[in-house]
Amino acid sequence: TDYLSRISARFRQKLGQSGQQPLSAGVENQEFSPSERTNHRTRMILSLIASVAKNRAIGYQNKLLYPFKDDLERFKQLTTDHTVIMGRRTFESLPNGALPHRRNIVISRSFASFPGCVRVSSFAEALEQCQNEEEVFIIGGEQVYKEAINRAEKLYLTEIDAMPEHADAFFPDYQDWHRTYYETHKKGEYNPFTFAFTVYQKPILCL
Repeated sequence: TDYLSRISARFRQKLGQSGQQPLSAGVENQEFSPSERTNHRTRMILSLIASVAKNRAIGYQNKLLYPFKDDLERFKQLTTDHTVIMGRRTFESLPNGALPHRRNIVISRSFASFPGCVRVSSFAEALEQCQNEEEVFIIGGEQVYKEAINRAEKLYLTEIDAMPEHADAFFPDYQDWHRTYYETHKKGEYNPFTFAFTVYQKPILCL
């Protein structure tokens, strides 16, 4: 299913009340009949999902820079019932181990045990495990993002209007990607910074 049908009712209602609309570019905003949708999805969609600061920083000492409720809720809504691919250190950063209601694939060259996960030794092997999937999400870390971005079609980003004092992990450059969705949020009680939920589509020439 496309992004707007998968985002929660709360976010869709908020979007309508604020008068914000998705940008017209990209297939996210097109409607397809069930038969057309089946024909339209001819291959697995590889998507990257991350929370990024103004300088594309994503983490420090294997921790998220800005973990806050709305971003974590969006991440859960988008990735639930899908396969998520991550590196070993990203798995180690998860507070409760494998993410529930998702198929977890961990890329690691070691033979360490990752309870509740499928272990593979390379990104290519991870993709081989996902040939029959509709959409697969890359959830980190930096090296996996770098390897995956040239194969990806979508970026689901939370862009935070902040510059961290310390960071040692960064998201790849995506300035040539086309933004197809934008939903801004002001800082509040549970959100310490202004931020935006965005979706980017890879330029057609790069597919």
